[in-house]
Amino acid sequence: MKYIKFIALAVCFFMLTACNADENIDTEENPITTVSENVLTTNILPEKCPEDFSFSFIYGYNIKENYNGIDSDLGTVSKDLILNGTSSAPYQISDEDMQNIYSEIINQNIVGLCNLGIDITSHNLAIFTGNDGAYGQMPCEEYIFKFSLNGVLYTLKGDETTFNHPNDSEIKDEFSSFIKYLKRFVEGTSEFQSMPKAEGGYD
Repeated sequence: MKYIKFIALAVCFFMLTACNADENIDTEENPITTVSENVLTTNILPEKCPEDFSFSFIYGYNIKENYNGIDSDLGTVSKDLILNGTSSAPYQISDEDMQNIYSEIINQNIVGLCNLGIDITSHNLAIFTGNDGAYGQMPCEEYIFKFSLNGVLYTLKGDETTFNHPNDSEIKDEFSSFIKYLKRFVEGTSEFQSMPKAEGGYD
C-alpha cells in the first residue's frame, strides 16, 4: 500500500515538473517577453555621470569612408564633406554636456538597447517583435554609438529606417529619440557649423 502511495506521489511530482518545464520552454521561445523585461530592468545606473564615462558617435550614409560625429576621448567633432572627405576640428566637451548625454543614456535605456544584441533597424525590429512589415530606403543613414561606463564598453548600432518603422515599439521610440538627440548636439556645436559645406550627395 505504501509502495502504491509512493508511486502516486512520484507521478504527481513528475507532472508538476513537466508543467514548469513547459512554462520555461514557452518563455525561452518568446524572446520578446524575456528580452523586453530584461531591457526594462538592466539600466540601473547612478544619476551622476561616472568619472570614467566616455563616448563616440558617428553617423552618415557612407560611414566606412566619411562620417559626421563626435569623440569625447579624442576631443574632436567631425563633418562629412562627401566629395571632400571628412573634416575634423578640436572640441572639448564640457562636464555639463557629458552629464546631459549620460542622463539621456539613462532616460532612453541605452544600456538595455545595447544588451539586445541586434542592430536597431526596421528589418530587425520586424523579425524581433514578430510583426509583419518593415520600412526600407536607399540611401540610408547609419549610426554607431560607443560608450565606456564603469569599465564596460557598450556599442549601439542601427539606421534611420527605425524612425519610420510601421509598428510602434518601445525600442523604436528609445532609439529614435536618442539618435536624434545626439545629432542635434553634434550639429549644434559652433565647430561643426563653422566647417565648410559638403559638396556632392548620396544617391
